Amino acid sequence: MLVAVALAVVVAVVVRRTAFGHRLLAIGGNRRASVLAGLPMQRTIIAVYTISGVLASVAGIIFTARLRAGDPSCTGLLIELTGITAVVVGGGALNGGQVKILGTVVGAVFIQLLTTTLVSHNVPDSGARIVQAVIIIAAVYTQRTTRSGS
Repeated sequence: MLVAVALAVVVAVVVRRTAFGHRLLAIGGNRRASVLAGLPMQRTIIAVYTISGVLASVAGIIFTARLRAGDPSCTGLLIELTGITAVVVGGGALNGGQVKILGTVVGAVFIQLLTTTLVSHNVPDSGARIVQAVIIIAAVYTQRTTRSGS
């Protein structure tokens, strides 16, 4: 938990207070405008994928240490659905250009609590994934109706 909180603080500072973070938000919000503005698109995207890989490896190390075992064929399988759901529940825009670090952390805690509750009530893991998919669909619908209504 301490590692997650520390990483969330670091990401929040980087996104809010550095030129890299501002470029990241600009590219995520509108790639074409970013190219026209002369932002270093390729370098920024490569940096984001590199950082993503490093953070994924940290998550893998923590996950393996927590379980005291690792199975490369199924460890972390479909975990991207949980990540997307956490961002959506936290209020992040699905089309990019917006970062809500605290909301994402709250969303991750909510999704973990929801999944744990479902599993403790003997709902299979596939049922928990279906609930997450329904949450994403509801969020997409809500964001579309909110955007078209404004």
